[in-house]
Amino acid sequence: PRVLPRPPRTAWAEGRVNAVPTLSGNTHDEYRYFTALYVDLLGGGPLTPASYAALIQLQHGNRAAAVLDTYPASAYPSPNLAYSAVGTDQRFACPARADSRLYGNRVPVYAYEFHDPQAPPFIPAPHTPQGAFHASELAYLFPTDAVAPLTPAQRRLSATMTASWARFAATGDPNAPGTAPWPRYTADEDRIQVLTPDRVGPTTGFAADHHCAFWEPSPGPRGAER
Repeated sequence: PRVLPRPPRTAWAEGRVNAVPTLSGNTHDEYRYFTALYVDLLGGGPLTPASYAALIQLQHGNRAAAVLDTYPASAYPSPNLAYSAVGTDQRFACPARADSRLYGNRVPVYAYEFHDPQAPPFIPAPHTPQGAFHASELAYLFPTDAVAPLTPAQRRLSATMTASWARFAATGDPNAPGTAPWPRYTADEDRIQVLTPDRVGPTTGFAADHHCAFWEPSPGPRGAER
């Protein structure tokens, strides 16, 4: 059954939305969690270069060769991490950036990427270092005893994040005097706030880091997508 009267992208294009400030983001290594779960724990073990290529062929069909050219197993420490990069960029990072570009036409948007490579993992992952995996930022926003204790540097990042989220909830803007500036996202400047224990600040390298030009369709003739 239909739930929404029109697709969200159409609603945004038409301005038929609740136009309120938006805080939107992702984690740097989103798909590593799913690789650890569905490949390592439930799928029989780590990928090999051959099984990685076969899985990409299965999932991407006639575009598989281009995916493997963009994400060759040899460019990563392991095929598991190559596969994780594909899933991260295609399913999470580039769609999050595309949403920020869409929303930013009508409302203030503050975009972020959580990027602590040593975030405490949720599940054992001997073949897939988790990095900043899917939902890893939740332990920083909602401190919990369910994962390993945060280091002092991670606790400082947690304090920065919770303060920014609270300011945004109260005012629609995460900025405050004495804190690292968090610029409003615009498509022209394409600045996304990076959240790490060592650095909190904007980057313009997000699209290149996640190969977004590869994943986001380009306009074709007469505005069509190819």
